[in-house]
Amino acid sequence: TRPLVWSAVSFTAVSPMIAMAHRLNAIGAPYSFHYCARSAATAPFLAELKALCGERLNCIFTEGNPAQRLNIPALLSQRPAAAHVYVCGPIDMVRAVREATPDWPKGSVHYELFHGDEEATAPRSTDQAFDIVLAKSNRTLRVPADKKILEVLKAEGMAMEFVEAPL
Repeated sequence: TRPLVWSAVSFTAVSPMIAMAHRLNAIGAPYSFHYCARSAATAPFLAELKALCGERLNCIFTEGNPAQRLNIPALLSQRPAAAHVYVCGPIDMVRAVREATPDWPKGSVHYELFHGDEEATAPRSTDQAFDIVLAKSNRTLRVPADKKILEVLKAEGMAMEFVEAPL
């Protein structure tokens, strides 16, 4: 079976997603295309996308109302087997996708930045699992949301000296 691909885009980056939809159609892969824009009138390539994606297209038009935005956490709360998410859009959208997918496998969340930097899209929440890379051994360790880095290192048998400062 082919992976389900969730595509969340905004008006700033729909062109590459159209090419991706053409390819997914050509190989018969399942996908959902979530197209976010202020309105149908401001959504480039809308007619082409409707023809190309059919029922796989979900249009979210906010009409300027933030409450009407795509509910990214709900959309990505359960990862279908082998699913990938591709997001191209404003930094806040990219950040929301990253915050909603902390436990997705490495390499299954794809995004592109046209301005800003990686730090600008980093999840703001501190109660999420994350990875640390041990430079000397080139090992990557997962730190669960309810653990400290030090606890994970100790559990891995890492010997070290440290001083724990009071908060």
